Amino acid sequence: MRADSRKLRCSINISAKHMAEEDFAEAILGLVADSGYPPALITFELTESVMVKDVDAVVEKMEKIRNFGCTFSLDDFGTGYSSLSQLRRLPISEIKIDRSFVLSALNDSTSADIVDMVKRIGESMNVRVVAEGVETQEHADFLKTHHPGVYLQGYFFGRPAPLWTFFVEKSH
Repeated sequence: MRADSRKLRCSINISAKHMAEEDFAEAILGLVADSGYPPALITFELTESVMVKDVDAVVEKMEKIRNFGCTFSLDDFGTGYSSLSQLRRLPISEIKIDRSFVLSALNDSTSADIVDMVKRIGESMNVRVVAEGVETQEHADFLKTHHPGVYLQGYFFGRPAPLWTFFVEKSH
């Protein structure tokens, strides 16, 4: 592992199916410990679908993992079926505004209002708010102007790369 790769934040998508596994938290804690990667730099991204069944069990697993130092993000916020009362129970550090709202916010006032609403929800919960799907300078400028403080993510800043490119020593 390259020394500089230990400074990168690593986000890992977790499905509702995985979260439902009884030993999920223990398995994750073992993997994180074995990896040697700093837990504070690992964020697990969940969609609202993880809250469909047993919210108490989900929160308990999240708390175990969070106590180890990892954080959680609620991905694609606004596209699922969660209630705000369930949302406020989750030990999350971040909400990600779904890219569909970000992409259409420039030309659609309803989408722009939804971006604003999600930003305000995040602020009231005291969590970081990330706008996904920033693909152009125009998107970035719009968000910086109308939603300062929202973190930006998308192809405009870089394309996804294979994990191994971050961990292999450069040989030149």
